[in-house]
Amino acid sequence: MELTKYSDPILNKKMDMIEEPNIDELKVLADKLYVFIEENGGAGVAANQVGYDLRMFVVKWADYQQTFINPVITWESEEKLVLEEGCLTFKDVFIGVKRPVASRVSYIDYDGNQQEDQLFTGITNRIILHEYDHMEGRFFFSHLSKIQRDRFNKKMIKKYGKIA
Repeated sequence: MELTKYSDPILNKKMDMIEEPNIDELKVLADKLYVFIEENGGAGVAANQVGYDLRMFVVKWADYQQTFINPVITWESEEKLVLEEGCLTFKDVFIGVKRPVASRVSYIDYDGNQQEDQLFTGITNRIILHEYDHMEGRFFFSHLSKIQRDRFNKKMIKKYGKIA
């Protein structure tokens, strides 16, 4: 399993809902994604980041591990916080991103159970929102102001020789 290059159109496409999720097949993929996170030092990864055209991501951070199939954000707090973020797609490039401090998400979990309006806060919430962006065809830098985006692009040029 390899990361999709950031120029690949699958990363800029909004992922459609999986019409009839085959939970057994998605569990196999989820298990592979968890291994991928461990091997690459991430906290989450979206299926489209490794080339799967599926509305699905996994989060593995500290003691928390969860699979999100067909995730939908149903609420976000008005309170926001800027914290530094990175992305496996852009290894070793970090920048401060402003995100809601809490959100509610509906999704199908690893075992195929529908979870409704689950509340997330803290770092887990931030990871979920970051991975959710991938489901919407966005990157974390899409939340940046023009000044921040210019700073991010300088980091990209230094690291990759081109801008995002």
